[in-house]
Amino acid sequence: MKKNDYVLEMMPDVRTAARTTGREWEDVIDSDDAEQEILIRLLELTETKLRELYELERPVRIKLLTEIGHQVGMKYRDDYELFSGNHTYGTRDVRKMLENDALAGVDEESGVPLWELPESVISQITRTESETVSERIDLLLGMKKLVHRNARYGFLIQEKYVRGVEFANEDPDRKAVDRAVDALTREMNNTRRRRVAEYEDGPGARTPVSSTKASRMSSTDWQGDILDGRR
Repeated sequence: MKKNDYVLEMMPDVRTAARTTGREWEDVIDSDDAEQEILIRLLELTETKLRELYELERPVRIKLLTEIGHQVGMKYRDDYELFSGNHTYGTRDVRKMLENDALAGVDEESGVPLWELPESVISQITRTESETVSERIDLLLGMKKLVHRNARYGFLIQEKYVRGVEFANEDPDRKAVDRAVDALTREMNNTRRRRVAEYEDGPGARTPVSSTKASRMSSTDWQGDILDGRR
């Protein structure tokens, strides 16, 4: 077979990978554009490399095509950031943050999760070891919105990434967790866009404080000046 023949034979798998890419990077690229970008990258390969890809077991081939799609998504995200100065999260970014325990921590006085604190307090919490200040804030504020909009999704994320529950392959909640991460990613991107707009229009960024200090602030001034400053 020639190069085009290999590509045509793999089109169903390309479309599968493109749909995954469109879901993971829905704020920067859709599945149609992802499909075209994956095809371009395949056609740039030598005939030998295409044949090697074609001869792989189908699950492995789809995984590799999806990885190409992920690289496309990252490039689109980087181009967008370069053009706009804004950051866009992909689902893999969010999943990595969750796996690194970025949701860990509770208010010392009330014992409630950090995302249940007032937004003005969340906006002053410092980062964990693996996230930037802004990423941690976006995650907590995104989780706050997600729990409000879809309590079940919020519960499933807590079950897996806070309580460490492992869902069996046949458990329908396993797929629901993936959808919950998708929804959290959307909320985080919405939060980031809003925060950027408010920063540009407002007085500027607040000085970060530690999680412990933020917890004390929330417990001692919950109904006072903190609430007055909520965005």
